[in-house]
Amino acid sequence: DADLRRPTIHQLFHARHEIGTAEVLAGEIRLENAVQQSPVANLWLLSSGHNPPNPAETLSSSRLDQLLAVARANFDFILIDSPPLLAVSDPCIVAPKTDGLLLVVRTNKNSRAALRQANQLVRQHALRMFGVVVNAVQQEAGEYSAYSGNYAEYLQPSQPALTRRTAVPV
Repeated sequence: DADLRRPTIHQLFHARHEIGTAEVLAGEIRLENAVQQSPVANLWLLSSGHNPPNPAETLSSSRLDQLLAVARANFDFILIDSPPLLAVSDPCIVAPKTDGLLLVVRTNKNSRAALRQANQLVRQHALRMFGVVVNAVQQEAGEYSAYSGNYAEYLQPSQPALTRRTAVPV
C-alpha cells in the first residue's frame, strides 16, 4: 500500500497496520519482516504503516527503489495501490518505478474532464499504461449489451453486465 495518506488495503484484508511501507522506507524495518500473509492463498501484503508527515517526500526516497528491488526478487507480481492520480503527486512519483499503471475509474464519480486530465498526466509523465478498470458500472433496466444479451440470465445481481455507456472516450 503506497497510499500513505488514506490507506485502505489493511481494512480490505483485515490486516495489521502498525508496520508497513512507511516504516520500510524510513529504514526502521526490512521488507521481509513487514509483509504479511493475506487470507487469499499466495497473496502477501505490505500495508502502509503509520502515516508519515510528508508522504510525497517519503515515496521520493531512494529506499522505494530498494524496496521494489527486494520485492521483485521475492515475489512474482507486485501490485501497488496509490492515492487517486488527480488528488496528489504521489502516484506520479511511484508509477515511473513500476512496470505499468492500471487506472481505476469509478463511473458514478469520475467525469470525462477528470479522465482527460488523468490521460494528460499519464502522457506528461510518460507512464506506461496497462489499461483501465471501470468500477461501479450500473446496468439500466431493459438494456442489453452485445455481451450480456443471451447470457444475462447467468449474471448475478452483484455482477452487472457492461453497457454501451461504459466506454468513455478520453
